[in-house]
Amino acid sequence: MQVTDILAIIQNPLVILVLAVVIVLIAGGVRQRRKPGGRAKAPLMKHVYRMMTEIDKGKPVSVPPTKSRQEVITQLFESKMKTVGLEPSHDSGYVPVVVTPFAQFLRDHGVAEDMTSAILSGVKEARSESEVQEIVRAAAESPQVGLKGADLTKAEEIATLEWKRMRTAGR
Repeated sequence: MQVTDILAIIQNPLVILVLAVVIVLIAGGVRQRRKPGGRAKAPLMKHVYRMMTEIDKGKPVSVPPTKSRQEVITQLFESKMKTVGLEPSHDSGYVPVVVTPFAQFLRDHGVAEDMTSAILSGVKEARSESEVQEIVRAAAESPQVGLKGADLTKAEEIATLEWKRMRTAGR
């Protein structure tokens, strides 16, 4: 068999079609193998059909266990936080929040979470150290906060340090 005979066979449309089908099947098989894991549970429609037959037979419907979107997001977020080496706080409900030193100080002194977030947003928006200290003093005068004396001085110091850290991180 010579090269011209081989080229004549390859140029036949039927041979080209067969080769294309074989290549597609091989590529599909390779792609199928590369998928990680596989399904551990039955597909969604199988669950639906099973539930429909239970309803038709008059049996109690068994609902498969599911996670809410919030639970899935929280689980992903926590795993990412742990890989980085941070420990998220679970005090605010479903959404994990990393607590800053100033927020922890306010929390330790019994300041409500909404008041803490308001004070922190004021500190973030401050343009100078004196503004930060004024915000802390103004918040300390409110009955919800009630910081006095050494606690007030400590709060001003921590807030100023945190403000400086935010300013240098923002550059």
